Amino acid sequence: MYLKEVTVAYLLMIGIIILYCIIFFANEEIKTKQKKQNNNKMKQLIQKELKKKNVSAEHLKYLQKNLRTVKNLFLWEDILLEEKKKKDNHIIKYCQEISPAFSDLTNYYREKDSIEKAYFTHVLSKFPEIIQNEDNKVQYAMMQFVFDPSVYCRENAMLFFYQKGSVNQVINSLKKISKRNLYYSPRLLADDLLKFTGNKEELSDALLKDFDIFNKKIQLAIINYLRFSKCDRRVELYEKLKKQNYDKEVILAIIRYFRVQIYKPVRNILFKIMEDKKDYNYEYRLVAAYTLSSYDDAQTRTLLVEGLKDKNWFVRKNSALSLARMQLTKEEQNQIFALNDRYAKEMMQYILEETKQIRKESRNGELTT
Repeated sequence: MYLKEVTVAYLLMIGIIILYCIIFFANEEIKTKQKKQNNNKMKQLIQKELKKKNVSAEHLKYLQKNLRTVKNLFLWEDILLEEKKKKDNHIIKYCQEISPAFSDLTNYYREKDSIEKAYFTHVLSKFPEIIQNEDNKVQYAMMQFVFDPSVYCRENAMLFFYQKGSVNQVINSLKKISKRNLYYSPRLLADDLLKFTGNKEELSDALLKDFDIFNKKIQLAIINYLRFSKCDRRVELYEKLKKQNYDKEVILAIIRYFRVQIYKPVRNILFKIMEDKKDYNYEYRLVAAYTLSSYDDAQTRTLLVEGLKDKNWFVRKNSALSLARMQLTKEEQNQIFALNDRYAKEMMQYILEETKQIRKESRNGELTT
């Protein structure tokens, strides 16, 4: 009798599980169909509006109502990105004409949590054409998003201004971020500045004009941006390097810039840095040794050989790397190995062997491909 009751209970449980699975998968199937129908409906509506001369008032109301959920906002972005790939000029006109709807949506999302705000600003950064003029409500709100506690929201708001390509908007945003001392990764900021779509020469001039106003992190980002974008601002940065009244990290960033943008007058400053053997100055020396690889002549080689004798291991390594990059002759190598300094010789030998191995692997890779 007991076995029979257990069997019945067991079969009942299996039946309940099977029924639950049937209901669950049926519900998921219904949701999938509904989602597909909604997707198709929105896509058809947008495509219909794109063909019109002007966007209808009904469509603006539709966007104001339906884009208040991240799910629909995601769908709208996906459809617009797909249409944008067709390189149809109608998409720009469409974005400009739906600006009033996004003006309303901006006020809505300003009151939402950081994740929703971050996604909303991300969508606007993808379609900067939505903003048409300087006093637009959306633009004002985007400036407020720049100060949001969420770094993602701030990041996307800044991307919006980079995509707009307005030098004044970017500079004003950065000034406010700097004044409030908001967290911002210098590397991330430098990478994002490279996405600026406006006049890069004007942006570079404006960044350097207000350079002393910005905090250390933004100053670092500006130098890195100039280095990565290969903007020729050698004269201005040379003057800043001569003053050396900036934070150590900023000065080091300027020195690295001159490895990419060669400027002969800076060599004398690098020589003075290398000759200052104070322990607390080793970071300046190791970056100077690295940068001097771009200033190859007899005097530079002599100074770098002295760098091989430095008390700091990293300075010795960078001196050896720069010398190896200069492709020393056998005679010059022999002169180094004849030095009465075991550490200098060992470092040079180590770097030469490593360089030789890298070149060998590179050649082998080219042969195999």
